[in-house]
Amino acid sequence: MSENVNTMEELDDNPLAALAGVGVEDIESLKKTTGLNYENYISIPKSEALPIMRVLDSLSKIASDSYAKNLCISTEGKFIVFRYNNAPYLFEYRIENRTGHSIEAVSIPINHIRKLLNNVNTNLIFVQEDGQMNVCLGENLLFVETMLFDKKYYDFQFEECSEGLDLPYMKDHLRSFSALLSATNNASEKNLICKDGVSYFNAGAILGKAKSFFGNHQVVISKIVLDAVSALVDETKSGILMNIDGSKMTLEFAGLAKCEFPVTTDPATFGTFLSPLFVDSFKYDNSVLVVNESLRQLLQVINAMDYFTSFVKIEFKESEFVLTAHRKEGGPIEYVFKYLEGAANASTINVGIPILLAVLNKANNSTKYSTSTGNLIVDLGTVTFCIRSNS
Repeated sequence: MSENVNTMEELDDNPLAALAGVGVEDIESLKKTTGLNYENYISIPKSEALPIMRVLDSLSKIASDSYAKNLCISTEGKFIVFRYNNAPYLFEYRIENRTGHSIEAVSIPINHIRKLLNNVNTNLIFVQEDGQMNVCLGENLLFVETMLFDKKYYDFQFEECSEGLDLPYMKDHLRSFSALLSATNNASEKNLICKDGVSYFNAGAILGKAKSFFGNHQVVISKIVLDAVSALVDETKSGILMNIDGSKMTLEFAGLAKCEFPVTTDPATFGTFLSPLFVDSFKYDNSVLVVNESLRQLLQVINAMDYFTSFVKIEFKESEFVLTAHRKEGGPIEYVFKYLEGAANASTINVGIPILLAVLNKANNSTKYSTSTGNLIVDLGTVTFCIRSNS
């Protein structure tokens, strides 16, 4: 089924919009999930539920109470609405209600929903009968345990959002920034720092710098939030709006989703995160270009072979750099990469292959390599990374 989510206005103006990208298999699936002999039921395609679960996998890690381990599901006109409250983390997501039927709002444990999605083929069909929630499995209804529904718990409102963010740029880089924060086990390093129009992170083995993902604001955002936002960015087709009120950030994803979460804005915090030494880590004088695809492919194969170690040595010379791979048994093997252009200061650096590969996945023909204070600089043009040497 197409993952596009049309707005109510689009469907009113062009009813065929809902069929964009629908294939034969999708039509057969819809036949099985519409026209069922039940009064109150909904059908949730797995493909549209997965982004919701990715968000909840992140936000529910710090569940504050039993309700924070549950998801509210209801219907509003042409939409199925999902609401999650783990204050101060709030989340709402909407998908099309293709059955045309409705259900009363219900609170279902997230763990139950995850297990159901893992064990149905294409659609998760909830049937509500006599105040009981069931999942439809062919001709059978399987009871689904729910939590006592408390309307006021899900009756939260979001701030209006008006500041637009750069969606294409976020699609290109936000997920990789969030993923690279996994390089550290230090909780204080699992943050994105935004200041003066720039976003930074310091994950110990690797540092990152990019144009600010969240406008010209001074905020610190946790990895838990970044993982959730990245999942929503991947699904958003048209735009993202933002509002920051004190230490609270609200995001709206083109009518698809809304979320609210805490951010750090205390000026004293930024002196801790953004020391002069850290900011200067991205500065370099000379740089070189090499054939990135050859470098990336070589590292991928070395990384896959269990008789190599997970580190390589890169030695910058006058007209080339030499990459040395280390075998667990036997001597090292050297590979030479001639400079296509540029010059580099003589330097020897030892770096982890997985981290270097994560950066090179975004490399292109204009990617620059350099060194700074004994570390490797990889400048992708739109973002810059500093990979710390293990020597």
